[in-house]
Amino acid sequence: MFRRVWNSAVFWSFGVTALRTGGFLFILPLIVRTLPPEELGYWYVLLGLVQAASLLELGFAPTIGRFASYFMGGASTIPATGLPSAGGEGMPPNYAGLAGLARCAERLYRWLALAIGVSFFVFGGGWLAWRYPESMRSAQSWLAFALLGAGSGFAMSQYFWGAMLAGMNHVREQQKIFFIGLVLNYLVVAAGILLGAGIFSLVLGQLALGLVPRWKARRKVLGFLPSETADKTPEISWRTLWPSTWRNSLIQACSYLLLPASALTCASTTNLLVTAEYGLTLQMGLMIHGFSACWQVAKYPQVAAMLAAGRAREVGRIVRTRILLTFLTFGAGAAAAFYLGPLALEVIRSKTPFLPSTAFLILLAAIGVDLWSGSFSALLQTTNRTPHLPLFCLAAAVGFPLGFVLGGAYGPGGILGACILAQAAFCVWTLPGIWLRQLRGIRPSSLPA
Repeated sequence: MFRRVWNSAVFWSFGVTALRTGGFLFILPLIVRTLPPEELGYWYVLLGLVQAASLLELGFAPTIGRFASYFMGGASTIPATGLPSAGGEGMPPNYAGLAGLARCAERLYRWLALAIGVSFFVFGGGWLAWRYPESMRSAQSWLAFALLGAGSGFAMSQYFWGAMLAGMNHVREQQKIFFIGLVLNYLVVAAGILLGAGIFSLVLGQLALGLVPRWKARRKVLGFLPSETADKTPEISWRTLWPSTWRNSLIQACSYLLLPASALTCASTTNLLVTAEYGLTLQMGLMIHGFSACWQVAKYPQVAAMLAAGRAREVGRIVRTRILLTFLTFGAGAAAAFYLGPLALEVIRSKTPFLPSTAFLILLAAIGVDLWSGSFSALLQTTNRTPHLPLFCLAAAVGFPLGFVLGGAYGPGGILGACILAQAAFCVWTLPGIWLRQLRGIRPSSLPA
């Protein structure tokens, strides 16, 4: 029994999220008692700029991971949209296809990393100089910005390896590797804080988390590919990935604008002190989001393979159970964060508090709504189709500008209220029905191409 649990992808997914939460709570006292609120607020702004620049990744990684799942199921070719034809029971993995996919991704991500680095330095640096002219007169602020930008750009060149490893149904290995990266991140941050490195401890910890797991994932993926595939590798172009990727990219961008980008909205409509409170509370909420989603994330590669085999009924049963477990976990985590989180900050004498109670509750509601929409969006993408794309575009087109309007009038609660209203209007009630229709259209012997 213990061995089965130990070898479970879900166990390691929970382990990673528990480490993120526990490590965050361990490191948090050091950070909030050492860094001034303005410096912590600047760090959250830098993270927001990295996330914004990373949108130029365009969503290729999920597509690469999904295509890896199809090749592992024995698919010889993969259509631009829709599921590949079922290869039949017992079909061996198409390792030559996997090797071609890896080679294509390596070339592609060199260019993506360059584009992201240039975007971060040119547009991110310009925005900082315009928005915070007093803070950016410090050489330390620019050095932290430059170090994070250069390191994040290089880390992006290795970004796809983790997605590909998980797509090959080695989720457990991928989560173990990320576990190591998290441990290293916390050690670097703690050592840096204790040595007086200030914001640079956070920068170096973030770079360690971005680079080390991706290097190790690369070694794992290449180790799984038989040596004889080197001579049989088919040429795969990025254009093969593009039809699915650009749709996923738009969904990813819209999802970013609806919630993660709200930290930048807060920075634009308030000040660094309020942004620090907002960023700290949002970080806690996103941790609960990630912990709750573990029930589903570990199953996505398996779901994709089962759909390709036409096993829709089995998928339906798995999804129902996993969504129930996801939201039971979220409810428990949200309650604990709301009632115990502020007390914990008082105990550790934090310089930066969480948001006030009303705004805190609205944030938790926004996280829950985003978790619901994101769950069905991810499930729909396992079918290699994106019928929900227009709904996400509408939600972002309404929610993002509305966040500035309501944020200027009502502060953080208004920003989060805009996120809830937009997703409730376009995504919350429509996505489950779209998923069910897609599932009913899958047949064992007649799969969509």
